[in-house]
Amino acid sequence: IDLAYERWPDERQFDLVVCSETLEHIAEWRLALDNLTAMSRRHLLITVPSGKIRPVDKLVGHHQHFAGPELTSALEERGFRVDLVRFWGFPMHSLYRWAVDKVGSDSVYESFAEGKPFTRSQKLLSDALYGAFFLNEPFRSGSQLIVLAEKG
Repeated sequence: IDLAYERWPDERQFDLVVCSETLEHIAEWRLALDNLTAMSRRHLLITVPSGKIRPVDKLVGHHQHFAGPELTSALEERGFRVDLVRFWGFPMHSLYRWAVDKVGSDSVYESFAEGKPFTRSQKLLSDALYGAFFLNEPFRSGSQLIVLAEKG
């Protein structure tokens, strides 16, 4: 569906709606939030990037990043209580984003988004990054925003 203009067919609702790494791609994100809140019977979990928009973000279609208050206020305006606001990504995700900028976002994007199966070295790098990102957990800071809200 086009989240800015459509809802789940038949006005169907769910106990939990997850919107992960999507709102930043939608210019009319408040319209999308209208639809997300309408589809949620109880909980809404949203993850979005925060911080500055980097070259790779523009390359993959980001319209905006979120500081937090604009998203939490918009949820409250739609009748949701915000239960959790958390930033994530420091130090490993932040370092990864910095490295992508230094190597060149075009070349990194092209090497991983060609539609071909990953090479052995790409698989190893992806696995290493996946594991390294767990090192972010104790810091509770970074350029990823996690928001959990409840209708109510």
